Amino acid sequence: TTLKTLFLGWNEIEDAGVESICNGILQETTNLSTLILSGNKVSDKGANVVAALLQKNRSLTHLSLSANDVTLEGALAILRAVETN
Repeated sequence: TTLKTLFLGWNEIEDAGVESICNGILQETTNLSTLILSGNKVSDKGANVVAALLQKNRSLTHLSLSANDVTLEGALAILRAVETN
């Protein structure tokens, strides 16, 4: 698809919503480069789902998870995914 930016900030989608979004991105051929998930009550569980997406999706270059409930554990999962991608 031609979708390049997906801004879903401040929608309180929580971990379940992040999982659905990431699964949808993985199932579609996409050139999504920016994913904004700020302020959605995302925890480490959601961060781990985003990390799994980052391991498989090579087009995503900008990610925002600011103002969420991600701890060092979730941040490290994302860091490891970025390092391997």
